[in-house]
Amino acid sequence: MSLPEVHLAGGTCAEALRLVPVALAMREQGLVAPVLLAGGPEPTAVAKTYIACGLAADVTLPASADLAASLRRYDQLWAVRTPAAVVVRGDNLGAALAAFWRRVRRPRSRYGRRCSRSPRPGPNWTCSAA
Repeated sequence: MSLPEVHLAGGTCAEALRLVPVALAMREQGLVAPVLLAGGPEPTAVAKTYIACGLAADVTLPASADLAASLRRYDQLWAVRTPAAVVVRGDNLGAALAAFWRRVRRPRSRYGRRCSRSPRPGPNWTCSAA
């Protein structure tokens, strides 16, 4: 039985850097199969960022700075290869909208030092701005 796929959509090099530890943790746990997507206006730069971190992009989408074209490419991908969930990091609106349209789960990935909401318990929890 194959593991369910979770697609990690990186549209910029900075987003790719933030997705690498998530992909590594998913592989280490062995409960899902992370699929790294390189998209956005410079997908080759995103793919090179993954390579620099010791990983490889599983899918590289054609370059697109246009939101409609980006949404269409993600939608076409997920029509054929529907993931169990999609992790969208940053401002990758095309991936987020296509996942919403396809009714694919989109877990929050914005938790961190500068967030305003956190999974930690407590009514007064706020993240530092450092």
